[in-house]
Amino acid sequence: MKLKPTRAPSKKLLRLRMSPLRRACVALRVALVAAGGLAASAAFAADIYVDASAADGGDGSEGSPFNVLQAGIDAAAPGDTVHVLPGTYAPIQTKTDGADGARITVVAEPPLEAVVAVEVDDQIALRAQHTHHTFDGLVFDEGYHHRDAVLTDGADHLELLGVEVRRSDRDCVDLRTVTDVLIADSYIHHCVNGENGEQLDAHGVTGDAVFGLTIRDTEIYMVSGDSVQLSPPREPWDDLVIEGCVLWNAPLDEAVASLPVGAVIGENALDTKVGDGLNGGGQRPSVHVIDTVVAGWRGAITNQAAFNLKEEIDAVIERVSVRDSEIAFRLRAPATVRVQNAVVEDVDVAFRLEDGLDGARLLHNTIGALVGAAFTDAGGDPVGLVVKNNLILGDLVPPPADGDP
Repeated sequence: MKLKPTRAPSKKLLRLRMSPLRRACVALRVALVAAGGLAASAAFAADIYVDASAADGGDGSEGSPFNVLQAGIDAAAPGDTVHVLPGTYAPIQTKTDGADGARITVVAEPPLEAVVAVEVDDQIALRAQHTHHTFDGLVFDEGYHHRDAVLTDGADHLELLGVEVRRSDRDCVDLRTVTDVLIADSYIHHCVNGENGEQLDAHGVTGDAVFGLTIRDTEIYMVSGDSVQLSPPREPWDDLVIEGCVLWNAPLDEAVASLPVGAVIGENALDTKVGDGLNGGGQRPSVHVIDTVVAGWRGAITNQAAFNLKEEIDAVIERVSVRDSEIAFRLRAPATVRVQNAVVEDVDVAFRLEDGLDGARLLHNTIGALVGAAFTDAGGDPVGLVVKNNLILGDLVPPPADGDP
């Protein structure tokens, strides 16, 4: 079953033409890299072309492209751009580091028409292990072959721009030991695992030892775990930003990993886990979620929440909309949380406060229609709770709170 993105691709990224001299330079650089020679300076950045329908024996020039995507990536040096024409390609992995100001860019032209597809069990669509890479407009389709669709390790300064990552029965994007990652304008979906008819964790974006992850203007949906989770093994991490995203779930629309069509799946849109090492420097990891829509988190597990904010984080959640979920915000000590300018509707509980939550600030929020309870104290009275300037529609009265006007 071919799944298509829910949004039309942009019209950027038109093919570029090269002069005969430029084509000769590309062929020379390809030969040097193949021979193990030194990479050329970024000042001589090349354009390398790949076309799945091309004949064998291409040199990577526009007139004679490679027909294997890995060949284009192997030939790329810092500053180079690999232009990928429509077609289906075998799994790929990075070959060499890019550099600051001289990234290695792999771009589909036009967007979302070059598909990196896994057809054999235990392969990974994209394995990134080198720095300063940009993947723009490609589709990474794991085909439910029992591995992560995108797996990184040490791929600092990674950009996934306008990509689609789909159909993994592990995690769709798994980031390991990495700094400065941007995922933007992308679709990440159908990350689903199960056994004997019971769902197992498969996350949209996850990882360990992740420092500086920004997910912007991206849609993550159909997951049997969390849309975003840091960090399952509780390794140090820090600086998670989710901005302008849509994180939603719904009953399965295809049978996957022993789970039938219609199965209710998922855990949380965002789940946080922190180990004793905190962020590695003795500080709480920071989380900032802004201008994000979250929906469809109910019916799969007990106390299912859109936001499951727990352990020693410092979180700011602002201008988000939560609906069609069991719990909008599950706030659990020792997390430090500020939620402001949120809109909540059609949930059983807007704010569930647990474990003696300390210092939470709930400011300028709107709790609208179809909300069963605005606030629930689920154990351990909250300390230092501030509830100010919230609009609560209906007969939902908050508990006494320090600083309540």
